[in-house]
Amino acid sequence: MKKVNFIFGIHNHQPIGNFDFVFKHSYEHAYRPFLDVLLKFPDIKVNIHFTGILLEWIEKNQPECFENINTLIKRGQIELLTGGFYEPILPLIPDKDKVGQILKLTKYIKKHFDYTPRGMWLAERVWEQNLVRSLNEACVEYVVLDDSHFIASGISRDVLDNGYFITEDSSKTIKLIPIDKGSRYVIPFDSVDNAMEYLFSRSDQSQKKVITMADDGEKFGDWPGTFHSVYEEKWLERFFAEIINNKESINMMTFSEMIDSRKATGLVYLNNASYSEMLEWALPPDMQLDVEEFRKFLKDTGNLERFGSYIRGGYFRNFLFKYNESNSMHKRMLIAHEKVHMMKEGAEKEKAIEHLYASQCNCPYWHGVFGGLYLPHLRDAIYENIIKAEKIAYKDDERKVEIVEKDIDLDGDDEIIFSGKNVKLFFKPHMGGSVFEADHLRSSFNFVNTLSRKFEKYHNRLLQMIKEGKVTNDPTQGDDKIVVKEKDLDKILNYDWYRRGFLIDHFVHPDTNLENFSTVTYGEQGDFVVEPFDSEIMLESDGTSSLLLSRTGNIWVNGVFQPVYVSKKIILEENTIKVDYTIRNISDVDIDIWNIMEMNFSMLGGHSDDKYYSVNGEKLEYAYLDGKNEITGKNLTITDEWKKVSFDITSDKDKEIWTFPIETVSLSEGGFEKIYQSSVVALGEKINLKKAEETKYSVNIYIGGK
Repeated sequence: MKKVNFIFGIHNHQPIGNFDFVFKHSYEHAYRPFLDVLLKFPDIKVNIHFTGILLEWIEKNQPECFENINTLIKRGQIELLTGGFYEPILPLIPDKDKVGQILKLTKYIKKHFDYTPRGMWLAERVWEQNLVRSLNEACVEYVVLDDSHFIASGISRDVLDNGYFITEDSSKTIKLIPIDKGSRYVIPFDSVDNAMEYLFSRSDQSQKKVITMADDGEKFGDWPGTFHSVYEEKWLERFFAEIINNKESINMMTFSEMIDSRKATGLVYLNNASYSEMLEWALPPDMQLDVEEFRKFLKDTGNLERFGSYIRGGYFRNFLFKYNESNSMHKRMLIAHEKVHMMKEGAEKEKAIEHLYASQCNCPYWHGVFGGLYLPHLRDAIYENIIKAEKIAYKDDERKVEIVEKDIDLDGDDEIIFSGKNVKLFFKPHMGGSVFEADHLRSSFNFVNTLSRKFEKYHNRLLQMIKEGKVTNDPTQGDDKIVVKEKDLDKILNYDWYRRGFLIDHFVHPDTNLENFSTVTYGEQGDFVVEPFDSEIMLESDGTSSLLLSRTGNIWVNGVFQPVYVSKKIILEENTIKVDYTIRNISDVDIDIWNIMEMNFSMLGGHSDDKYYSVNGEKLEYAYLDGKNEITGKNLTITDEWKKVSFDITSDKDKEIWTFPIETVSLSEGGFEKIYQSSVVALGEKINLKKAEETKYSVNIYIGGK
């Protein structure tokens, strides 16, 4: 008689910094109803992984769920998996933290469920062979990976359903279990009949074959349309009932039961990999389009089934190359790691380690259909925890004003870290002398945590479908249409040619206006935005340190490049950033120039009543931070009542002040959406400089609040 062994696994996760209502919605639509259905079927066995972040939220907000989990454990219905507590991409974090994160979740599970996990869920299945040693040290017996990991490493598909493999590194071993890709697309999206037929098709007379379906638990109720199909239409109940009705042909097992029932298929070594979609997302957009075209070619020529599994995308770590904002965040985490682990042992170090671990949560470090790099509140949570970890660490040696030159993002050029008592600025002298991170230490807030507008592969599809009129805002009607969460998304598809930041120095064409400046369709006349500045650490008369950044560059004036000297001296007071500018004409002719100094403030929401612009205490007519404004004056205030922080921007000269939002268009499982990244405040002045003449102005940014 033919038979197949079926292993069913789900992975439940919410990222650090996600909104409470998102946790609640996912719990009510996916996590709780799944367990409720499972309780009705005592003969069904499932392997479940909860991240530590989610378990802590459940413990605090839905403690009855723990009772259900314990009941299922006692029945022998579920096997719990461990993993990194805060769901880090393990290859991206130091070995000490790899082991610490896994042991933290294992201990939590043991404490609350009196259960010791044998295996683990690997975040985004991002595998590198040297993980073996850390997993072994963390007492992990097995890990589940996609079948594509094995195929890409030269392992025949014919042996992937034999059970499990062994791999080693430096004589340390763990077991590897392949996930069947086909089952991930059938369950729970196809009909129950087709899902059963898929399982039947993998059975044979040996009764030894194993098919493992392991995927995100949010697909069972939290994805658009799935709550209706999985629970209201009872897909999951009907699926479980069919498995029980066909128990002579389908044998449900846990991972551990499978391992204990047989020997390993053999010893294997795997390439660096993740699931196939992730590796394609890691590619630059033009390469993604090439892969898409090649896959279509294979399909059109009838060769996709034979050769499709050999299509490989990029390498996960190259998300750090693709998005410099992700790289900056990652390298800041590594700096925090070094500082925290230098602390003396004790309660304070444990607090700092907790924040360090939280800053390693994977979601904001990448972007695909699911990755959260585009979500500013997730990036904010990473930076908040980095800053909190460092604040605890720096208690050991009192915080002081200091300026340090160091290549912190490991790109070959030194950055400058200017630390004050309550403000910390990170400069890129080699890129316009601009600021790419600005930490308000008291509120643990990086207020320059923005994202430049970049072309993404899916933008082409958005434009094409809008052109064809195939758009809808109803997720249930998206079969031959794309789902858009709001109108006119094509109108905000603008792409930045430089990294958005703070203290960016523009010299613009006379025809520049707010509209073309905000859409980067204006003319840049100077070479000061991305070109290198010289740096000098100076000692002021009162004994404080200042940073002088300067460049002798050129401005295109009347068809000729004219040499111009620009300097900006930065002084940090406790809550104030003081910037003194000098612009000097060193050409031999008089010149008319238009200088605009750009600052980005990432306030986590552009259209919220508790975030607004004001002048002298009076809100602007359109005060929301997603507003485009043109005013003339010396000052502007940005207030964020939710963060309890404000920014009072004051110039010693009247300036033309422009404000506009940086908004991106990204794709998620819910469709295309607009996301606010930051608010630009641009201070502009048209200047006539005689030969050898210079002009000066000063800008103070006072940071108020908690």
